[in-house]
Amino acid sequence: MLCMYFANEGIRDYKCLEGNIAEFQEVERIKVTKFAVMNQYGGYGFRLFFCPSALSVFFSNSGVGSEITSQIDSGEILKIYNSFKGKNLFLEKSGHLKDFAGIILLFGSLLALYFGYSSFRHRDYIKMIAGFSGFKPVFFNILIARILLLILSVGALTGLGLLLLIVNSVVLSGIELQYLLKFLFVTVIMLVYFFLLGTVVSSLRSTAVAIVSMLSVWFLFVFFMPGLIGRLVAKRAENITLNYQLEMKKLGTLMNFEKQAMKKEGKFKLEEGKSATEKGMVESYWENEFREIESLERGMIEEMNDNVIFYHSLSSLLPSTFYITMNNEFSSRGYKNFIDFYRYVHALKKEFVRFYLDRAFSPEYDKVENFIKGNENIYYSASNLPYFAKRGTLLTILNILILFALSYIGFKRAMFRFVKPRLTEVSRYFPTLESFKLQIKKGESYTLLSSDDLIKEHLYTIFSGAALNVSDWEALKEKVSLVDDCVTTATDFVYIGKMEEWPSDITVGDFLKLLKRLAGKKSSRAAEISILMGIDTIKHKHFGSITESDKRKAVFAGAKLKESNFYIFDDFARGMPLEFVIEFRKHLRRLKENGDSILYLSNDVLLAPEIGDRIGIMKDGQLLFFVKNSDLRQMNLNEMFFQYFADKK
Repeated sequence: MLCMYFANEGIRDYKCLEGNIAEFQEVERIKVTKFAVMNQYGGYGFRLFFCPSALSVFFSNSGVGSEITSQIDSGEILKIYNSFKGKNLFLEKSGHLKDFAGIILLFGSLLALYFGYSSFRHRDYIKMIAGFSGFKPVFFNILIARILLLILSVGALTGLGLLLLIVNSVVLSGIELQYLLKFLFVTVIMLVYFFLLGTVVSSLRSTAVAIVSMLSVWFLFVFFMPGLIGRLVAKRAENITLNYQLEMKKLGTLMNFEKQAMKKEGKFKLEEGKSATEKGMVESYWENEFREIESLERGMIEEMNDNVIFYHSLSSLLPSTFYITMNNEFSSRGYKNFIDFYRYVHALKKEFVRFYLDRAFSPEYDKVENFIKGNENIYYSASNLPYFAKRGTLLTILNILILFALSYIGFKRAMFRFVKPRLTEVSRYFPTLESFKLQIKKGESYTLLSSDDLIKEHLYTIFSGAALNVSDWEALKEKVSLVDDCVTTATDFVYIGKMEEWPSDITVGDFLKLLKRLAGKKSSRAAEISILMGIDTIKHKHFGSITESDKRKAVFAGAKLKESNFYIFDDFARGMPLEFVIEFRKHLRRLKENGDSILYLSNDVLLAPEIGDRIGIMKDGQLLFFVKNSDLRQMNLNEMFFQYFADKK
């Protein structure tokens, strides 16, 4: 809505400027008819109107000014109004984000950051999906899907803007459409950059730290760095020759000529006609003093242009500042556009002075002829690319690639507690696990009780094989015995984690379709499992709108599509009604009858005997105690659990 509002404001301003052109030209034409002699015309001169392109409606506040005009006469002063000439062009400006393109940077970057942050926050969900396809495909598919969604969003937003232009009868030329496509490209890579920054932040385990980090990054790139660069450019612009100094130099040149002319020929008497000597003096002025004045103006142009180059060079280093600079030039009212306008005014002034001098010494001196024959007093600006556009694009893409690598590293660290420790550091990363003998047998369910979530993550990391390279794993298998046939990758088992970290916006049906395709199962098998688990009636519902029991049934149904031989549950039945626990036990019994192994991680002492054939108690990486379920009749598991965690060190 904000983008459309500012696009509409841009259209209104553009149509107002466009409508003023005819009136401006008519006033200028009538003004010429009021002059009695060419001397008056030469003294008063004429004005020029700066007209931006139609594409400027998307960048109404991204340029250096909303309305620019200039005055040309035969005198020494070249006037460009609105105080843009010289260092004033580079004064820090506010409000540059209040247009269509600016809103995309202001809010689009923040949304892209959050979009990236939320990509991998549902860790247990991703761990389960990875059990079907592996972690790399999950990572790349999530990133590609979300980047495509960003591209579609930007395309849709721009499409609505174009529709608004059509409704208001504003037509873009072919060149303007090409620059609009360039704007889309720059916008996409800028948003992808912020999106990947969000994915890097998502690897932080503390939500509070992650949110503070995101807001800090957003403020740094959207406000602080553009402001800092603007301040540096404005500071450097103070070295540009001051306007009054330039005008004083030009005035001094003109006054010296007039003094020499008066000393040589006396005061000109125009009413008595112009002598050949006077004409010679004027031609001397044209060849010498006027060229000197022109040189001073060109010097000012080059000084300003050098500062534009400095600004574009700094801005190309960061995606956000590069985006702002690109919009500045896309607006057709950017720094380069102003310099081009300055050059045009400078060249037109030379033509006008020559025109005036020729008419002033012609026999028809009293006849005032208009210098403007067509649209010379209207400067039609066009969109442009800044200096270092290629460098800025390549640097942004390079930053994206770097963030992509960092995102993958952060993703693995978020999914696994540690990544590839050396064998000599096993004890450091997994305390005492090198002597851990778990020995889960086929067709058996093992409940491992521990109050430490960290050890659960350690176990998952070892089971998946992500913590070790092949040689390390082979060496460690002799010390760590986990299951009869040791698994080495995430796809060797199915992990069913906590439902608290599950996306609420996915439907049950879409979730099962995804797992069905990844597992390569037929639709008939998926339908059979859905009926067996009693979830056929909730397929169209989102996970956020169904009961906790139904959520677990749907997830368990998806896990069974894998038809794996090893299942890991993390407190899956905790807090569930008795009916769910009874049904869950039935499904586990079917898995065991099929020869599958089950590891149930929990700290629920009451539920443990209902699930495990064997029950172990673990603390600080050590298996302190394990017992067969059949022997529990003579023991108090609840008392032993609390005793171990209270007394054992």
